[in-house]
Amino acid sequence: MEFTQILIQKMLKPLLKRLKIMKSTKLKMKGVLFVSAMCLMAFLETKTYAQEDLNTNLTVNGSFEELDNSRKKPKKLGSIDKLKDWESPTGVKADAFRSDVKDVPEVGIPKNKYGQEDPQHGDHYAGILAFQTGKKSKERSYLSVPLTTPLKKNKEYCVEFYVSLGEASKYAINSIGAIFRKKLDPIADKVPIIEDKIHIQHPENIIFNAFNGWEKICGTYKARGGEQYILIGNFTASGNLKRESARKPKNIKASVKTISYYYIDNVTVREYFPTEDSYRSAMKISKEDWADMTNNDKNYQPCQCKSGGVEEDHYSDLINDHFPIIEDEMNLGEKIAAHQVYFGFGKDELTDNGEENLVEIVKLLEENPSASITVIGHTDAEEDKVGLDKPMYSKMDQKRAKKVYDELVAYDIDRSRLTIELKNSTSPHPLAEGIEGEEELDQARNRRVEFKLK
Repeated sequence: MEFTQILIQKMLKPLLKRLKIMKSTKLKMKGVLFVSAMCLMAFLETKTYAQEDLNTNLTVNGSFEELDNSRKKPKKLGSIDKLKDWESPTGVKADAFRSDVKDVPEVGIPKNKYGQEDPQHGDHYAGILAFQTGKKSKERSYLSVPLTTPLKKNKEYCVEFYVSLGEASKYAINSIGAIFRKKLDPIADKVPIIEDKIHIQHPENIIFNAFNGWEKICGTYKARGGEQYILIGNFTASGNLKRESARKPKNIKASVKTISYYYIDNVTVREYFPTEDSYRSAMKISKEDWADMTNNDKNYQPCQCKSGGVEEDHYSDLINDHFPIIEDEMNLGEKIAAHQVYFGFGKDELTDNGEENLVEIVKLLEENPSASITVIGHTDAEEDKVGLDKPMYSKMDQKRAKKVYDELVAYDIDRSRLTIELKNSTSPHPLAEGIEGEEELDQARNRRVEFKLK
């Protein structure tokens, strides 16, 4: 390498001067032997130095190529622990897909249980269940792996990985990301990991809806010091997610489910250098020598992304929780009407409390198989006003009613038993009385879906 030659020349200059002043043959012979030895030492030192690559990936087995010590290939879904150092930290296990597994189609590559995709890097990849509706809505899977060395306090790191939506997914979502932890505390239960601060997300927190090909998630992370693990998955509560329906390509035979499933590949964590000069300085190379090196020898790799999302609209984030009181003497219609589902501003995703109310509606419908209901969608006046200029906030009554309708269908409630009615902001909640100081609470009460026995 040109880099190596430059360093060797610099180290040999004083030695060559010594050789020139040697007079006798005896001294010259000794000098030649001395210089030869020093040349070898210089080469070995330079080779060692050149191998101190500041772009080294700190993620163990980042492209899922290596098997664990047993060398046994995955034979079923949920076998992420068959790969070296990778595991899932909750009771729902991630999947390992391999191109060299021909006798188990569900974990093969490119075709498998959740669709069809070629690896982004290498020959293999992993997969996670990022979101689902229905009775198993709280079940998600995650990936975790140790780093080769703990992160250093206040040092910045460039983090990259790639995702691709599996064709078996009915939904595509945003908020796929990564977090760092000092230690890993596995959870046996099948529960989601929810974090207020997600360390790495797409800069615009887009919805990842590409079936064919890979989308890059990238960001920089300033370490608190001592982090030894990276976790990848969906760390956002369902009520705060953005999602859209995904349409499976006709040529793919995967069975579509009410889930969001993503393939994951090529996970990289490396030191971050904001400028080429900061990288040069860290490599301890003079500006003069740096100028003589080719770009290939410099090997400077910028991190082409920044952490954080785009600036968001600032509206109320208050969500009204609802805990109905059900009395024995109440008739079926009263019990159904007692349950309501509430939403955030401009949101149509169910919160945990909303899901609990919906489950109770499902139970009532299962206990009364001849009963049918109307799903009634509402907005608050501010949403209607904002929606005139910003389409993403328009028709929230329709979006919410349709979301609840779809959830009920996912619970195996027949569509013939369900109808939708839309009220926008024309029918305020009975408790939204316009009392001074309670305007925000009134808006939260109005953002709801109600149920009525037909």
